[in-house]
Amino acid sequence: MKDVKPIAIYWIRDVKVLVFNISKVFSNFQALEYQESNYEIAVDYFSKKDIPNTIVYLNKFMGENGHQKSSDLMLTTIFFQNGQFERVYTIATNMANRYKTDFFVNMQCGQMLQAIGIITKDQKYISLSHYYYKQATIYNPYKSDFIMTQYQNVIKTYNK
Repeated sequence: MKDVKPIAIYWIRDVKVLVFNISKVFSNFQALEYQESNYEIAVDYFSKKDIPNTIVYLNKFMGENGHQKSSDLMLTTIFFQNGQFERVYTIATNMANRYKTDFFVNMQCGQMLQAIGIITKDQKYISLSHYYYKQATIYNPYKSDFIMTQYQNVIKTYNK
Protein backbone atom coordinates (compact mmCIF):
# COMPACT_ATOMS: atom_id res chain seq x y z
CA MET A 1 0.00 0.00 0.00
CA LYS A 2 2.92 2.37 0.52
CA ASP A 3 3.32 2.79 -3.27
CA VAL A 4 -0.30 3.89 -3.71
CA LYS A 5 -0.54 7.64 -4.23
CA PRO A 6 -3.53 9.71 -3.14
CA ILE A 7 -5.91 10.84 -5.86
CA ALA A 8 -7.28 13.70 -3.76
CA ILE A 9 -6.50 15.55 -0.54
CA TYR A 10 -9.16 17.16 1.62
CA TRP A 11 -9.14 18.75 5.04
CA ILE A 12 -11.82 18.24 7.65
CA ARG A 13 -11.26 20.93 10.23
CA ASP A 14 -7.59 20.41 11.02
CA VAL A 15 -7.27 16.80 9.84
CA LYS A 16 -5.79 16.00 6.44
CA VAL A 17 -7.76 13.30 4.62
CA LEU A 18 -6.16 11.41 1.73
CA VAL A 19 -8.33 9.61 -0.81
CA PHE A 20 -6.86 6.58 -2.56
CA ASN A 21 -7.91 4.40 -5.49
CA ILE A 22 -7.09 0.94 -4.19
CA SER A 23 -8.73 -1.00 -7.01
CA LYS A 24 -5.34 -1.91 -8.51
CA VAL A 25 -3.90 -3.02 -5.18
CA PHE A 26 -6.22 -5.95 -4.54
CA SER A 27 -6.92 -8.76 -6.96
CA ASN A 28 -10.49 -9.55 -5.95
CA PHE A 29 -13.16 -9.63 -8.66
CA GLN A 30 -14.99 -6.56 -7.45
CA ALA A 31 -11.79 -4.48 -7.45
CA LEU A 32 -10.85 -5.73 -10.91
CA GLU A 33 -14.24 -4.66 -12.31
CA TYR A 34 -13.92 -1.12 -10.97
CA GLN A 35 -14.10 1.49 -13.75
CA GLU A 36 -11.88 4.47 -12.99
CA SER A 37 -13.36 7.91 -13.44
CA ASN A 38 -11.84 10.31 -15.92
CA TYR A 39 -10.44 12.20 -12.93
CA GLU A 40 -8.65 9.09 -11.67
CA ILE A 41 -7.23 8.49 -15.14
CA ALA A 42 -6.07 12.13 -15.23
CA VAL A 43 -4.34 11.68 -11.86
CA ASP A 44 -2.52 8.64 -13.23
CA TYR A 45 -1.31 10.60 -16.28
CA PHE A 46 -0.38 13.55 -14.07
CA SER A 47 1.77 11.31 -11.86
CA LYS A 48 3.58 10.19 -15.02
CA LYS A 49 4.04 13.85 -16.05
CA ASP A 50 2.00 13.26 -19.20
CA ILE A 51 0.36 16.68 -19.19
CA PRO A 52 -1.42 16.51 -22.58
CA ASN A 53 -3.31 13.35 -21.58
CA THR A 54 -3.89 14.74 -18.08
CA ILE A 55 -5.66 17.74 -19.59
CA VAL A 56 -7.68 15.55 -21.98
CA TYR A 57 -9.04 13.48 -19.09
CA LEU A 58 -9.57 16.48 -16.82
CA ASN A 59 -11.62 18.10 -19.57
CA LYS A 60 -13.67 14.90 -19.96
CA PHE A 61 -14.19 14.79 -16.19
CA MET A 62 -15.23 18.44 -16.03
CA GLY A 63 -17.53 17.96 -19.02
CA GLU A 64 -19.36 15.32 -16.98
CA ASN A 65 -19.09 16.89 -13.52
CA GLY A 66 -18.35 20.59 -13.90
CA HIS A 67 -15.56 22.22 -11.96
CA GLN A 68 -14.65 20.28 -8.83
CA LYS A 69 -12.12 21.15 -6.16
CA SER A 70 -9.66 18.38 -7.02
CA SER A 71 -9.76 18.91 -10.78
CA ASP A 72 -9.36 22.68 -10.37
CA LEU A 73 -6.40 22.24 -8.03
CA MET A 74 -4.71 19.97 -10.57
CA LEU A 75 -5.41 22.41 -13.41
CA THR A 76 -3.95 25.32 -11.47
CA THR A 77 -0.82 23.28 -10.80
CA ILE A 78 -0.46 22.45 -14.50
CA PHE A 79 -1.07 26.02 -15.65
CA PHE A 80 1.28 27.40 -12.98
CA GLN A 81 4.07 25.06 -14.08
CA ASN A 82 3.56 26.26 -17.65
CA GLY A 83 3.60 29.95 -16.72
CA GLN A 84 -0.07 30.47 -17.61
CA PHE A 85 -0.59 32.76 -14.64
CA GLU A 86 -3.82 34.45 -15.78
CA ARG A 87 -5.46 31.03 -16.09
CA VAL A 88 -4.20 30.12 -12.62
CA TYR A 89 -5.59 33.38 -11.26
CA THR A 90 -9.00 32.82 -12.87
CA ILE A 91 -9.41 29.20 -11.79
CA ALA A 92 -7.99 29.73 -8.28
CA THR A 93 -10.11 32.77 -7.46
CA ASN A 94 -13.26 31.18 -8.91
CA MET A 95 -12.57 28.07 -6.84
CA ALA A 96 -12.04 30.16 -3.70
CA ASN A 97 -15.35 31.91 -4.37
CA ARG A 98 -17.13 28.55 -4.73
CA TYR A 99 -15.53 27.11 -1.58
CA LYS A 100 -15.46 30.27 0.53
CA THR A 101 -15.11 28.48 3.87
CA ASP A 102 -12.60 25.84 2.76
CA PHE A 103 -9.34 26.69 4.47
CA PHE A 104 -7.24 24.50 2.14
CA VAL A 105 -8.66 26.08 -1.03
CA ASN A 106 -8.06 29.56 0.40
CA MET A 107 -4.51 28.63 1.41
CA GLN A 108 -3.76 27.09 -2.01
CA CYS A 109 -5.16 30.18 -3.72
CA GLY A 110 -2.98 32.36 -1.48
CA GLN A 111 0.10 30.30 -2.26
CA MET A 112 -0.44 30.40 -6.01
CA LEU A 113 -1.12 34.13 -6.10
CA GLN A 114 1.83 34.85 -3.82
CA ALA A 115 4.15 32.80 -6.05
CA ILE A 116 2.82 34.52 -9.20
CA GLY A 117 3.36 37.90 -7.55
CA ILE A 118 6.94 37.05 -6.64
CA ILE A 119 7.73 35.61 -10.07
CA THR A 120 6.12 38.48 -12.01
CA LYS A 121 7.04 41.12 -9.43
CA ASP A 122 3.39 42.23 -9.48
CA GLN A 123 2.30 43.52 -6.07
CA LYS A 124 -1.40 43.08 -6.92
CA TYR A 125 -1.02 39.28 -6.71
CA ILE A 126 0.91 39.44 -3.45
CA SER A 127 -1.69 41.75 -1.89
CA LEU A 128 -4.50 39.48 -3.01
CA SER A 129 -2.65 36.44 -1.67
CA HIS A 130 -2.70 38.03 1.80
CA TYR A 131 -6.50 38.14 1.64
CA TYR A 132 -6.71 34.41 0.87
CA TYR A 133 -4.17 33.50 3.57
CA LYS A 134 -6.24 35.53 6.04
CA GLN A 135 -9.40 33.70 4.94
CA ALA A 136 -7.66 30.36 5.41
CA THR A 137 -6.67 31.36 8.95
CA ILE A 138 -10.19 32.56 9.75
CA TYR A 139 -11.74 29.29 8.60
CA ASN A 140 -9.20 27.08 10.32
CA PRO A 141 -7.42 28.87 13.16
CA TYR A 142 -6.06 25.49 14.30
CA LYS A 143 -3.77 25.52 11.25
CA SER A 144 -2.54 29.13 11.49
CA ASP A 145 1.05 28.02 12.15
CA PHE A 146 0.87 25.64 9.18
CA ILE A 147 -0.49 28.42 6.96
CA MET A 148 2.30 30.77 8.05
CA THR A 149 4.86 28.06 7.28
CA GLN A 150 3.39 27.64 3.79
CA TYR A 151 3.56 31.43 3.28
CA GLN A 152 7.24 31.46 4.29
CA ASN A 153 7.99 28.43 2.10
CA VAL A 154 6.62 30.23 -0.97
CA ILE A 155 8.94 33.17 -0.23
CA LYS A 156 11.93 30.84 0.13
CA THR A 157 11.05 28.93 -3.04
CA TYR A 158 10.34 31.80 -5.42
CA ASN A 159 12.17 34.83 -4.01
CA LYS A 160 15.54 34.18 -5.59
